[in-house]
Amino acid sequence: MDNFVKIKQTLALDNTLFLKIKENIYGAGFANGVRFKPKKFWLFAESLGEFRLALYIINIINDISERNSDKNKPLFFISFKTNSVYTLAKKILSQSADSNNIIYFFHPAGIFKKLSNLYVSAIKPDYFISIEHFVSNNLTRELLNINARMCFLDINPLFFKKIKALPVKHAQTIFITVSGEDNKIFLEKIISSSALDNPFRITVLPAPLKFNLNLGNGDNGKNTEVKRGSNKDLVISFVSIHKNESKFIFNMIKEIALDKDLNKNRNLKFIFAPRNIKISSKLFKIALNLNLKPAYLKNINDKDISAGFLKNNSFQSLIVNDYGSLDAIYPLSDIVYVGKSLYESEKGGHNILEPASFGKAVITGSYASNFRDIITPMVKNNAITIITEHDFKNTLYKLINDDKFRRDTGLNALKYYLEKRDKSKEALINYLSTNFI
Repeated sequence: MDNFVKIKQTLALDNTLFLKIKENIYGAGFANGVRFKPKKFWLFAESLGEFRLALYIINIINDISERNSDKNKPLFFISFKTNSVYTLAKKILSQSADSNNIIYFFHPAGIFKKLSNLYVSAIKPDYFISIEHFVSNNLTRELLNINARMCFLDINPLFFKKIKALPVKHAQTIFITVSGEDNKIFLEKIISSSALDNPFRITVLPAPLKFNLNLGNGDNGKNTEVKRGSNKDLVISFVSIHKNESKFIFNMIKEIALDKDLNKNRNLKFIFAPRNIKISSKLFKIALNLNLKPAYLKNINDKDISAGFLKNNSFQSLIVNDYGSLDAIYPLSDIVYVGKSLYESEKGGHNILEPASFGKAVITGSYASNFRDIITPMVKNNAITIITEHDFKNTLYKLINDDKFRRDTGLNALKYYLEKRDKSKEALINYLSTNFI
């Protein structure tokens, strides 16, 4: 059976994607009488942040290809495994004319581990780029066996402890970038005795890859302020929140909503965006019981959420019940709490740079370990506020009441993001053009 048919049957993917794969891979063309095929790049992007980074990297590679006067446009595959990315990918496919050389496919974790060889044999990539993630030994071995050029961008060095289990020696160079000289030293210690006789080329990037976001919110560096009906209007968003912290947040909001003195001075509105939209109906019921006058995002005119929610006095809270909607939420917000960070049981944290890139006052919990390398300097630059459950409410009150503190925090966040983004972009372009491609 044709490999494409096997994958399609197993994962129930869109048939048009695989028709495009066949057309591009097997439909080679001619230039000056010479037959050619496109260079194939597989970008391994687990979740939404990495998917955005993949799109950013594709733009860089396309630019490099044009500068090198390549006769054929590269062909890109982006793989991912979360529903939020799947939603965004479908939107891009339906809207963008620039995505005709990009193929998206879904790799659910359990199936992918068993069928990674099927993906490799179907795609046969010339280049494999994993964004901030290590991959299984099985997938690594399959890629090396077809002589794919491999690169791990901005990876946690700890992931490379697993690579020692590879039983087969390969001569290919594996390219790795890390953030910070300390990570490079640590990684060199881990892999120096590797069974692969250390075929790794390690490079340090001046800033984490996370700064290279492709959010579509403009490159002019301007804070994306939303015009309010009144200076008293204020929107607080709680994004990517998990089960335990959502319970705490609603109890806290109940107290804030009942504070008569506070509500004399402010017209507060709240947005709740759960990480898993399966709990959105439960959040809606809680908001309804608290008399927060909730509305579902899907029931608001998505072409103008500002008019449908901000300027509509029938609603005080908005429950996000659709994936891939945060880009529309951030511009509306004045204060953004980023979840999976309040409790040790739900630790790790989600992307603080997305709301920061919109110039918003960002709050996150003390358990945002995934972004520790970014949070520490942001705190020093007064560009983010770290909270615990004990001081969460007091911090919110300060941000609500102190306009200068709130706006300065957002502007500091935006400034920090832009400075790091520019440095990281220059280094990334240089790295990809001179080392990997």
